[in-house]
Amino acid sequence: MPLTGLYLSLRQKQDELARLRSCRTELMNCREDFYSNEHLCKSPSLSSVTWAGSLADRFENLREGGLVSSYRELPGSQLDTSLQTLSSKISQTEQEIISLQQSIVAAKAAMVAR
Repeated sequence: MPLTGLYLSLRQKQDELARLRSCRTELMNCREDFYSNEHLCKSPSLSSVTWAGSLADRFENLREGGLVSSYRELPGSQLDTSLQTLSSKISQTEQEIISLQQSIVAAKAAMVAR
């Protein structure tokens, strides 16, 4: 590959790496937001003043059993899986950058040797 093509590929990989790292930071912030806002799943709290009776009890059971457990699952498994995949892609891209840098050095050496 010509030297200009290697430099172009390197720049594209560096841009990709920057976007991946930015995305990882955003996902980590989202995960923290989820953890800190779990209490909102239980708002408003039900009392005899706001809503009481069998329908309120069933609603509370649904909210506690379904909504809260689903809410906890999102940052616990789905975001963690996404972060692991993203970290793997970041490592792969870093290796590709190193490889491109080595190819550039080799191409320059070949040009000098001519």
